[in-house]
Amino acid sequence: MASEAGFVLRNFQMGKYMRMQRKGMTLVEVLIAGVILFVAAIGSLSYQYLARKQAKIAWAEMTATRTAQMVISDWKSTGGEPLNGEIGYNPYNFDSDFEYQSDGIWKVNVDKLTMYVILDRDVEATDTAAGIDLLELKVIARWRTDFADDTVGDDSPSIVLNTYIRADASGG
Repeated sequence: MASEAGFVLRNFQMGKYMRMQRKGMTLVEVLIAGVILFVAAIGSLSYQYLARKQAKIAWAEMTATRTAQMVISDWKSTGGEPLNGEIGYNPYNFDSDFEYQSDGIWKVNVDKLTMYVILDRDVEATDTAAGIDLLELKVIARWRTDFADDTVGDDSPSIVLNTYIRADASGG
């Protein structure tokens, strides 16, 4: 009986030893590791997507700002020439894709971004004694959020630049 008890005890200890020596992962451990990796990958991909989207928005804003600044500087150098459709001031001088639409609105494609550039000129103040007009020149560059070639709406993103000039001081 003692030998039988010793045999059972040795087998029990051997089974415990065998269970401790077993290597590898269980199915539950593999599933948990897979879920953790999946969540980390989704987080990384969503971060990259949002970063790329913000970079594209920044690029569009920078392109629109450069275009509006170029137009307003050129317009200012003419003394704020009046807008009369295609007569008067027009951004054709840039030798680029400016295409007249209507009512001071020009369509242009710069760096593969289609924008609608709106020009507005207003007499801000007049000094009748000196015969001087203070003009406000405003350039609004608008584009679509989906970067399509269609027309823009009032809710489309835009860059607005304006400046004031004395009409007599710059030849206008």
